[in-house]
Amino acid sequence: MAQVLVVKYENQADAKVFETPYESQADLAVLEVPYEQQATGDAVWHMVHYESQATFKIFKVKYEAQADLRIFKVKHLAQAGIPVPDPRADQRGAILHTVCGKPAAVVNRLPGQSQLAPQAAHCAAVGEMLARAHLAARDYDRRLPNLRGLAWWNETVPVVLPHLEPEQAALIRAELAYQNHVAASSAYAALPRGPVHADLFRDNVMFAEDTLTGFFDFYFAGVDTWLFDLAVCLNDWCIDLPTGAHH
Repeated sequence: MAQVLVVKYENQADAKVFETPYESQADLAVLEVPYEQQATGDAVWHMVHYESQATFKIFKVKYEAQADLRIFKVKHLAQAGIPVPDPRADQRGAILHTVCGKPAAVVNRLPGQSQLAPQAAHCAAVGEMLARAHLAARDYDRRLPNLRGLAWWNETVPVVLPHLEPEQAALIRAELAYQNHVAASSAYAALPRGPVHADLFRDNVMFAEDTLTGFFDFYFAGVDTWLFDLAVCLNDWCIDLPTGAHH
């Protein structure tokens, strides 16, 4: 019989109960903090666990394969020594479950906090760990395209254009044409590619002081060029948020 996972909402009298695939008493947990609704729509509860702190996540995904790629990629990276939320297997060895009709997992809780005013040392640590993650994922055999890559840009730009000023519309049309031109080149085809994070903003990385303690939020993970990950990082880690200045 499946045990239950009890979610106690802070400042609320009611609790939410989920059946889980964990069968031993050590797998039971009571969640005593309010859940966090991430921008991605994932519901996240931090668990007070008998053995250690963990996190219970119910994923919001567009395609079932998206949850499959995310959770198994994260497990693959964890086994390669990359600091990520490591999915915990039940007694049958399963790491991806269904809760409330949605994909769900229990993972370890990363220590530290996001560094929202990064210095050069933080950026260097992110670059080094991202390179390690790319290399570690080279033999990962599950595939799903980057759902926010060039194909999505081509679909989305026509939807956005009617809402732009003429100068803005001309700029985005020119940029999209250039990106399609680059993507059709032999140089682009030769770029190394594989599973990428695709959303490695500063609030998706944890630090304990200056030590990088983990990458998380693989909601947009898919297969693309490694250069895509670098471009995402440059557009966040190398910008001063208050002024928009590039460093």
